[in-house]
Amino acid sequence: MHVKVWNKTRYYKDCRVNPSPFIKVKKPIYVYLLGLIYSDGSIYSQKYSHTILFKTTQPDAEYFKKIFLRTGDWEIYEYIQKQHPTWKPNVIIRTGNQYLRNFLIENDFLEKKIKSPDKLLKLIPEKLHKYFYLGVSDGDGCFYVNIKNGAYRFSLASSYEQNWEYMINICDSLNIKYKIEHTKSKYGNYSKFHLTNKKETIKYRNFLYKNSQLGLKRKRDKAFSIR
Repeated sequence: MHVKVWNKTRYYKDCRVNPSPFIKVKKPIYVYLLGLIYSDGSIYSQKYSHTILFKTTQPDAEYFKKIFLRTGDWEIYEYIQKQHPTWKPNVIIRTGNQYLRNFLIENDFLEKKIKSPDKLLKLIPEKLHKYFYLGVSDGDGCFYVNIKNGAYRFSLASSYEQNWEYMINICDSLNIKYKIEHTKSKYGNYSKFHLTNKKETIKYRNFLYKNSQLGLKRKRDKAFSIR
């Protein structure tokens, strides 16, 4: 008896955002966007809606919009919160895509605040790992430079329970010293991953940006102001 197998990949091309290049994770731009979504994205699911959403602000949104739209027909919404007229305009970039959403869930995106993205990184060729880390940096990272005080550092902020194993692994492989900080206060609980001196920050900067044209210009410029 022959059983017909439904091949869902036949329907990928009908999606406004083709999930196949994200699932195959073989090209830098898709790896970079997975890093962005991991750092600052959200996943929602209702009966007939499977939404992947990335929220940002201007002027960074202009760059992010161009990158997302290179990978498909993402919906883009911009608004200003009336109660805070001086705040920068908010921009939401989103798509409804069951296949991409399921792929992200299978790789722990719903638990990203307590799990390291190790399952996803195992799917990505090692030579492309830096683009995932670059996406994470553009989403949640910060290069800090204070020439007067001789302070140079890179940091990532996340939830108090964040599993930093993926950052530990890359820093160990690059022989970079790091520090992990957990803070509880009346303003909230959080953790931070730090590179706390010039030498270590430069090592990480070179890893992120070598032979790459991706990434926010303002963060790239700040990173290369460290000399």
